[in-house]
Amino acid sequence: MPNMTLVRTMRILTCGAAHRAGLVRAMLDSGAHPGSIVKIVGFLSSINRYARRQLLLSAPCASTLTADEAALLGLICASQNRQADEFEARARWLVREDGLADVRWQTDDLAASLAIDGIFLEPLPMAPVSVRQPALPVLEAVTPRSAAMT
Repeated sequence: MPNMTLVRTMRILTCGAAHRAGLVRAMLDSGAHPGSIVKIVGFLSSINRYARRQLLLSAPCASTLTADEAALLGLICASQNRQADEFEARARWLVREDGLADVRWQTDDLAASLAIDGIFLEPLPMAPVSVRQPALPVLEAVTPRSAAMT
């Protein structure tokens, strides 16, 4: 399921720095495309910079989505499917007005990269998804080293 694979990747990239390097190495060893990982970092950085509030992602091993994870997937899916109205609605719910253009650019860039890799997301409803386990706050996704990669 491409949606959960992408969510787990986002969760890994936002987990504590002590664990991130080993997890990213394991992702690359399992065939993840480095370019897509860089695009995900750019997307998460933009979301983090302009978020209306602190977004919540679950632990990498969680099997359910938080409402914020579903919203992020929906944003990427709307970009992949060129659904401008849906993208606008989702983006305005997640980020401040001053960040809409950057988030649009980063999301479109990620959506195109995923499509090139043959990854197409399944549409999700805009209604919140139930959460069965406590969510963890998103940590800063960008380190000085990863910022130099974008």
